[in-house]
Amino acid sequence: MTTVLLDPLAVGEDGEWAVYCHKSWAHGAPTRYGSFREFMLDMYQEFHRLTARRRGQAFVNDTTRRLDAQVETARQDALRGEHERAAAALTEAAGFGRPRAHGMADQLRRFHGQTYSVHYGGLAQDPLYSGEFVPLLAVEHVERSWDAASWTRQMSSGSDEHREAAEEILREVTERTFRYTAGGPFGEAVERAREQARWGRTETAWRTLLAAIPRWAPLGPDHLAPVGLLADPFLGPLITPDRGRELLATPRGPEAVEHSGEADEAREAEPAEVSSGWLIRRRTTAAPSRTASSSWRRPDRPSCPRGWAVRTRCWTHR
Repeated sequence: MTTVLLDPLAVGEDGEWAVYCHKSWAHGAPTRYGSFREFMLDMYQEFHRLTARRRGQAFVNDTTRRLDAQVETARQDALRGEHERAAAALTEAAGFGRPRAHGMADQLRRFHGQTYSVHYGGLAQDPLYSGEFVPLLAVEHVERSWDAASWTRQMSSGSDEHREAAEEILREVTERTFRYTAGGPFGEAVERAREQARWGRTETAWRTLLAAIPRWAPLGPDHLAPVGLLADPFLGPLITPDRGRELLATPRGPEAVEHSGEADEAREAEPAEVSSGWLIRRRTTAAPSRTASSSWRRPDRPSCPRGWAVRTRCWTHR
């Protein structure tokens, strides 16, 4: 049973009474709304959300048509790098229970650093996407020390083959042997970045990943970004919320802008983990060699001791 109370002693600036709604099956205190209008809007949203969950019934009206078109536009915005606008549109549509919206919104939320109630809208149970999203659920399972029964329940809706694969992924995540993989040029960059991170070159690894993002390809129409990176024990820690936003702001997939080879090199170049002066001092004090390779690059030519010349991405002794 649902009980709705209007409080005449709690009046807002607009003269509206506050509303308290208590649902007998819900735990905790009643939900408070600032006005009756706010309460009715929430009920309207809940009606669409609950109706959308009914199987075997197609519920279509002007609101659902508008929101479904909004979801598709948000998908394109997200791939173009306009992730903040896409997140707002997808969050609204997910509140109305529109298909696809929740899974896509959760991908953006995860890169924004949000982990609470992130379940990817059933994408982990879809064979097309499960390899990307099951590892993320496994990481959360391990970090929260949930028992084996909870993992079994979480994967129960999949096929026997899906559940066996999920168990193997959980084992790899628990033992920290899981490795994120992807196809094509982006997958090659992932392998390079992992090796760089393994040797402690974390800034270089991040730049390698970021430079390759335009060449990432989605697994399907509901895939907005390579979220599986976050489950990799070497690459996941590189992606802070700020870097996650930087990644999302990079056009990718079919919406990616064509980058010239020079632009890609500039983005992949290793940033200054230390000052350039330290590099120069190190080269002058060490035994000179013909060429000392480095991924270092600066937009401006730095000053160098006599006898040293700076060239693109290398230091050369004359």
